[in-house]
Amino acid sequence: MDLRPYQQDIKNKIYRSWKEHRAVMATMPTGAGKTVLFCSIAKDCVDRGGRVLILAHREELITQAANKISGLGLETGIIKSGYTAEYYKRVQVASVQTLIRREVPYKFNLCIVDEAHHDQHDNAYGSIRKRLTEANPDMFTLGVTATPVRLNGSGFKDIYDILVKGITVKELIRQGFLSPPKYMTFPYVHLGKVKKTGGDFNLKDLSEKFRSKIPAEFLVNDYLRLAKGKQTIVFAIDVAHSKEIEAAYMNAGIRCAHIDGETPDRERQSIIRNFANKSIQVVTNVGVFTEGYDCPGIEAVQLARPTESLSLYMQMSGRGLRPADGKENCLILDRANCIATHGLLESDRDWELGKSSGQKSKNKIVAVDTSTGKQYDIEYLPQDINPEYIVLKELDTSMLNRMMMETALAKSFLRMKYLAESRNFKHKWIWYKLIAQAKNSDEAEFISQLYVKEYQYKPGMVKFLMEEYRNLKKAG
Repeated sequence: MDLRPYQQDIKNKIYRSWKEHRAVMATMPTGAGKTVLFCSIAKDCVDRGGRVLILAHREELITQAANKISGLGLETGIIKSGYTAEYYKRVQVASVQTLIRREVPYKFNLCIVDEAHHDQHDNAYGSIRKRLTEANPDMFTLGVTATPVRLNGSGFKDIYDILVKGITVKELIRQGFLSPPKYMTFPYVHLGKVKKTGGDFNLKDLSEKFRSKIPAEFLVNDYLRLAKGKQTIVFAIDVAHSKEIEAAYMNAGIRCAHIDGETPDRERQSIIRNFANKSIQVVTNVGVFTEGYDCPGIEAVQLARPTESLSLYMQMSGRGLRPADGKENCLILDRANCIATHGLLESDRDWELGKSSGQKSKNKIVAVDTSTGKQYDIEYLPQDINPEYIVLKELDTSMLNRMMMETALAKSFLRMKYLAESRNFKHKWIWYKLIAQAKNSDEAEFISQLYVKEYQYKPGMVKFLMEEYRNLKKAG
């Protein structure tokens, strides 16, 4: 199997990590080809005489992995209700929900966990891994995910030994492996206090409040104005909401279908085929297309499901970033405050294996109205703003903070200079006075540079003053 250079790079990192660790988590963005990556690793294991188990929790993920593995010429069994068990085959793709109730008569050398952000010690994944490890303590584990983050921020150190990071969304776009998102933002939806369940919004409460603020007809009007004719996936809050959206689109003469977790497999596959061949223009869903659905023909993603989950936001929006012929970008129609809450998809994120509270973008997102040149905080867009003229910009918060810090210190320096001159104080009094207020070494260095520049001291004086600052800090 030929891998793209960035796929081969992370594969090499995984193998190097396995020299010291048994359990490795690897992250690459949605659309980067995680299935291709772990199938290549599975083939390596089988070629060495090993057995591989791939764990997944959705029909689409299971069939996708099984088809790719079979395409490599490997015999693949599927452990899932409705399939005949073929345990003798060296690769098994298993439904988590099925395998938790079954015993497998073979040991595995490698366990691959797809969408590993669902993996926890105290859920079905954890129970299965425990059984597998007891059967073979030498088994290696690979968890793959686009979003190594939990809603509660607890991280994955209790399961995996190391996190291996792959290419970023920004770099995949630059290299042409993903389509750039084009954001269509709307005035912030103030929902009031929404109840929480498991760290995210309670769906019943959220549905009532969101639907009262943003009727389904608003979503249809957004589509007609901004994405008319584009193949569009809509993410709704619950089944009633999704069916309401479906009805609104159909009433507007737009071919639309609804899918949820209870939609029969045959009907679901029919809708997916009709969407792929453009017999259906819009598919609205509840929790079905967040993971494992690959359709490069998606030209727009309509977010009608507010969420506190960074992972869910990135999984939903990332569905539309796969490139296709003639596709310049993917529209992200955000009525759900997702961009304001989580930042841009291509924002740099410092993924960590431990606590994940810092994995939201630290940079500030501002909206620029290109028709007027005015700049707005994304949460305070005027109600009559035209989304077609809005461009989102990401400002480096650390740079903004430094500029504010330097401006404030420069003003303080000028005030101290005036005071020193009016009272005939020695000019080093200014440095001592300001340095006592410095919160950190960055501020101290800037004060020292101001002082040296103003009084024409040699540049080396800054180093001397910083040493003096450190001595003063030690002395208390």
